[in-house]
Amino acid sequence: MKAKIISLFFTVCVMFVTLFAIPQAAMAQAVTDNILTVEEPLPNGTYSGVANLRGWAVSINGIEHIELLVDGTFKTNIPSGGLRTDVGDSFPTYPASDKSGFSMAYNYSDLSPGQHTFTLRAVDNRGNATAKTIAVFTTHFDVPGNFLADPEKVSLRGATFSLGTNNDRSLFIRNMTVDGKTYTILLDWSTPSQGFSITQISSP
Repeated sequence: MKAKIISLFFTVCVMFVTLFAIPQAAMAQAVTDNILTVEEPLPNGTYSGVANLRGWAVSINGIEHIELLVDGTFKTNIPSGGLRTDVGDSFPTYPASDKSGFSMAYNYSDLSPGQHTFTLRAVDNRGNATAKTIAVFTTHFDVPGNFLADPEKVSLRGATFSLGTNNDRSLFIRNMTVDGKTYTILLDWSTPSQGFSITQISSP
């Protein structure tokens, strides 16, 4: 009798574990089936002014939309459907993988100088979501509205130039004036933008 009770208890336990594992496995599969890659901003990168926010996302269920949250607050859906033949070649069985790109211009100067978090969520047509959170730093000039519309208020007259902290791929500009104020800025080479970007702004 005791053996039968132990056997029954073991059977019930196996059934419980099996039933619990099925939805967990299905959930893990759903997460795996959504792939999200953020190409800009770069983790721990420093941004100023208007720059790209871009990447790509695919799902076996098809991507419905891409969301942007800044410091945990929803901001907007990011335009998606951009041509990405490279992604299409890598994921040929995913619906519309060749049109998986998303991109938008973002004004980083709207944020206070310092560290912020950007969370991107790729939501598929069944409501499953995959998210990535990236920490970035922002800096900007002290101008009204954090936007300088008049280029005449920027001057390099009297400024000095020297190699920056990364030596052959960064540059310090000292005594630069913007809207009547003097600054020292650091320019670093940015691979995503294929140009030099401001990564540091300081006042004397």
